[in-house]
Amino acid sequence: MIDWRHKKITLRIAFLVFVLEMLVLWTIGSFIGYRYFWDQYSTISRLEKKLGEYQKLVSKNPANLQNRLQLGWIYYQLRNLDEAIKHYQAILEIEPEHVSAAYNLAIALYDEGNFGEAAKHLEHITEKYPRHEMAWFALSKVYLKANKLKEAERCIRQLLTLNPTSADGRLVYAQILEERGKIDEAKKQFALALKYIPNFDVAKNGLNRLSKRGDGG
Repeated sequence: MIDWRHKKITLRIAFLVFVLEMLVLWTIGSFIGYRYFWDQYSTISRLEKKLGEYQKLVSKNPANLQNRLQLGWIYYQLRNLDEAIKHYQAILEIEPEHVSAAYNLAIALYDEGNFGEAAKHLEHITEKYPRHEMAWFALSKVYLKANKLKEAERCIRQLLTLNPTSADGRLVYAQILEERGKIDEAKKQFALALKYIPNFDVAKNGLNRLSKRGDGG
C-alpha cells in the first residue's frame, strides 16, 4: 500500500524548499539590482537634487561665477551639453579670462563634436598659461579627433615636455604616430605608457596590435 501520510509530508517539505529557494533568488536579485542598476538611479537622483539647488542659487545671484560653474558641471555630468555650454559661456561673458570656464567649455564643445571652437578656447588657455598640462592634453585630443595630426603632435609633445611620465600623454602620442604611419615610433610610445602604468590595457592592446602588424614607419 502507498503511505499517503508520507506523501503529504514530502509535498510539504518540497513546498518549503521552493519557498527558501525563491527567497535566496530574491536576495541575490536585489543585490545585483542595487549594485548595477538601482545605485545608478541613486547617483542620477543626487545630481538632480544638486541641479535644483544650484539652479536656485544662480537664479538668486547670477553674478556668482562659482555657483554658475558648478551648475554647468552638473549639467555636463547629466549629459545636457547645451545647458552646460550656455552656463560656461555666460561666465566668460562676465569674466573672459576665467580659465576653468574656458577649459570646461572646450571639453563640452569637444563632446558635442565642435572641434574648431573647442580648439580656439584651448589654444587661448595654452597661450596664456603655457604650463597648463590638461589644456595641452585636451588640445592634442581635439586635433587628433579633427584629423589635424601635425597640430596634435605639436600639442602632445608640449605636454610630454612638461610631464614626461604621463602615461595618458604617451598613449595619445602613440595614437597620433600610428595615424601618421610611424609604426615603430608608435610602439615605443605604447611601451613607455606601459612602463609608467603596467596594467594600462589600452596601451597594451595598442602595442599588441602594432606588434602583430610587423611593419615599420
